[in-house]
Amino acid sequence: METLNRIDEEIFLWLNGWVGRARGLDMVVELVISDYMVPVLMSLILLGLWFAYRTEAEHRLNQRAVLNALGGLAIASLVVDWLINTLYFRHRPFVDHTVSLLFYKPTDSSFPANPAAVAFAVAMGVWFWNRRIGVVLCCLAVFYTLARVYGGVFYPL
Repeated sequence: METLNRIDEEIFLWLNGWVGRARGLDMVVELVISDYMVPVLMSLILLGLWFAYRTEAEHRLNQRAVLNALGGLAIASLVVDWLINTLYFRHRPFVDHTVSLLFYKPTDSSFPANPAAVAFAVAMGVWFWNRRIGVVLCCLAVFYTLARVYGGVFYPL
């Protein structure tokens, strides 16, 4: 476990070490890692998916995708927030290291990462029913998570 944590920290420090080298990238990451941009964008995609369809069969599939995503969100929130965070606490990277922080300092456990768990739960919930939109949401979840690592809030693992 210690070796895994050390590798995780090395990857984090390498990625976070890029902060400040490209102001444009830092500005994009600051926008992406906010508590609002990605969650609101994902919510709007789910809303659009609920109402956008060409056929009745597509309508049913899209609504199943949204309901599946919401169920996944609820389960991820319950498992991460209630169960895992109660049993295990890992400090945030900025507690143990000097980092370039592009976000405020959350006080909850670094593992598991609640926003990442929720983003991937929504993305995978849609992916099972609508691959095209699911891939878009998965890419958004990956970018959201990597941005939070880059911004000094998450460890990669």
